[in-house]
Amino acid sequence: MYPFAMIKKWSAGLFILMLPAVSLAATDALKVTQIINGKSLVLESGDTVRLASIEVPNVKEEKPPYRNGEPLGDEARKALENLVAGKSVQIDAKPGTRDRHNRLLGQVFTSDGVWLQGAMLTQGYAMVYSFNDDSHDVIEKMLAHEREARAAGRGIWAHPYFRIITPQETSEFINRFKIVEGVIKSVNLSHDNMYINFSEHWKGQFAVFISRKYTAAFAALNPQSLVGKKVRVRGWINYHNAPMIDITHPEQIEME
Repeated sequence: MYPFAMIKKWSAGLFILMLPAVSLAATDALKVTQIINGKSLVLESGDTVRLASIEVPNVKEEKPPYRNGEPLGDEARKALENLVAGKSVQIDAKPGTRDRHNRLLGQVFTSDGVWLQGAMLTQGYAMVYSFNDDSHDVIEKMLAHEREARAAGRGIWAHPYFRIITPQETSEFINRFKIVEGVIKSVNLSHDNMYINFSEHWKGQFAVFISRKYTAAFAALNPQSLVGKKVRVRGWINYHNAPMIDITHPEQIEME
């Protein structure tokens, strides 16, 4: 849990979260030598750090994985660069936590206490991309900052490329991380897996899939009770007989 100590005013009327010393296992403070994009930076140790639990616009990459640039990718990188300029950072994570690209993965704080994920969300250059083993308290704080930036139309939230889409549009966004808004029409179980449907005739239409190994995590939410309600669901849109988002934890569903 990250108790807030104070809030520091940033330029352009934005506010940056200031936190006390991190409470979980953390790296030593190390200087930043390079900003790769709005979610990745390189330390003087040679390690690359990936800011956990956010997704930001891509910058164009001329070497593997050869990603195309996206709108506001350069602006997101610049925003992160401004936040860490001349500062050291600490990574708050379980010891040894790395992603599949061998990047250090965790919540990241500057030497003067700025929480980078919170700052990027507040400025509107990131959206929450959480996982089932993330701290629920941290996810809720991150979602609150995202909602505030979205309501204010900051950064990505003013650009149509990042707009919230309807279930009917999902086939146009396969392999994209998106927020989808629609009314839940039914919730079905099949082999203990759960399907949340957004169409009366759900076959071949967009659905949210919850694997049997994660359904217990949704017991308190009770997805059946959401039938008839408008919700927003976030995740990567894949295709399996129809557009689909797999979810693993209830924070991926946002009530309007």
